[in-house]
Amino acid sequence: MAHAKTVTPLTFLAISLGQKLADMASVVTSFVGSIETAQSQAAQFEMMNNMTDVELADRYQINRDQIVAHIFKEYRS
Repeated sequence: MAHAKTVTPLTFLAISLGQKLADMASVVTSFVGSIETAQSQAAQFEMMNNMTDVELADRYQINRDQIVAHIFKEYRS
């Protein structure tokens, strides 16, 4: 005969708290990832902006006014 596990209010609270903490950790991880992405994009912009027009054309086949579009091309639909 199988016995049903009873969940006490304290157990339920612990499970619920654990899930809330996991959810918060997920949000924080996502936020940190967004900051890292933004820092990377800013560094890429600075590096490309410091290139000459000839270097931009040779390396990326773009001109100066296309730098931002190039960096954010993955976000275009």
